[in-house]
Amino acid sequence: MKRSAFSVKLTQFAKANNLSNGDLADKLKISCKHLNIYLSGRATPDFKIISKLGKLGCDLNWLVRED
Repeated sequence: MKRSAFSVKLTQFAKANNLSNGDLADKLKISCKHLNIYLSGRATPDFKIISKLGKLGCDLNWLVRED
C-alpha cells in the first residue's frame, strides 16, 4: 500500500525534529498505536491533532498539501 503524502511528511517532520515515535505520540497526547496508524497512511488525524502539530512547529500548509 502506498503511503499518503501526509504520512510521509509527518515522518519527515518527526525525523527533522529528532522525535522518536514515542516522543511524538507523547507530545500529541495520543498512543503510539494511533500515531502508527497516521504514519502508515491508514488514516489521517483530525483537526485537533493537526493543530497540535502546528503548535510543535510543523508548517501545516506543507503538511496537508498534496505534492
